[in-house]
Amino acid sequence: SYADRDRRYRFANKAYETWFPLKREDLLGRRIADVIGEAAYGAIKDRMDAVLSGQRLTFEQTMPYPTGVKDVRVDYVPRRNADGEVEGFY
Repeated sequence: SYADRDRRYRFANKAYETWFPLKREDLLGRRIADVIGEAAYGAIKDRMDAVLSGQRLTFEQTMPYPTGVKDVRVDYVPRRNADGEVEGFY
């Protein structure tokens, strides 16, 4: 997926359709917390803060999604604009 600085989805792949009860196009523009749930969001909020500050991260996490618990491996990669400012993350 790709999310902007406001933590809103701008891209989501097909896996999101199987993990969450939404079509990919219905995810676009929605807040991450609204899609993955407040519990899951709280578990990784500090890592989102870190990637949005420019850090690249890789971690494994058990996520309490609204659709069930999943063990995930995540790579957060900041996306920078031409001025080097972080615009969002993959």
